[in-house]
Amino acid sequence: MRLGSTEGCYSSLKCCSYLASLLYRKSEHRSLSNGETKWSKSYLMHQDSKLILPARSLATTSPPDFECICEETLESICEKFEQLNELEMCPPDFDVTYAYGVLTVCIGGGYGTYVINKQTPNEQIWLSSPVSGPKRYNFVDNQWIYAHDGSTLHQLLTSELKLIFDKHSDFSTCSYS
Repeated sequence: MRLGSTEGCYSSLKCCSYLASLLYRKSEHRSLSNGETKWSKSYLMHQDSKLILPARSLATTSPPDFECICEETLESICEKFEQLNELEMCPPDFDVTYAYGVLTVCIGGGYGTYVINKQTPNEQIWLSSPVSGPKRYNFVDNQWIYAHDGSTLHQLLTSELKLIFDKHSDFSTCSYS
């Protein structure tokens, strides 16, 4: 795929059109034996097939944009957790707290605590899950992606919380899912 000056997050690059015309995006995918993609990487390549940079290195947002994206993401996830709190099946000691970029959700009933927070210096959202442990998510193509397996933050929350809240735990309606 050729890289144009208006393509997604690359539109913020301040490079000349000549340089942009020399670059293209290359993707690597590793597949499991059952045909599912385990992970993928994207690179910006020179037309002579020389590696320039991993694509995500150039896909950074400005600090105010990152702050807005994180706030919107965390607030929408917080709202979803608050909706779950109103369900009859919710444990009585369920608690949701969101302050200063840190969302803490004590599921209660012995299920554990989720902590989701923004990491401004490296432009990531970090998740601590009582089910799957710690994960770091990068903002790629308007989604929060876990680089090791390509899953999104919202997919993980939906799958893990489906065990407790059944069909009510769909986080795909949250911002940047």
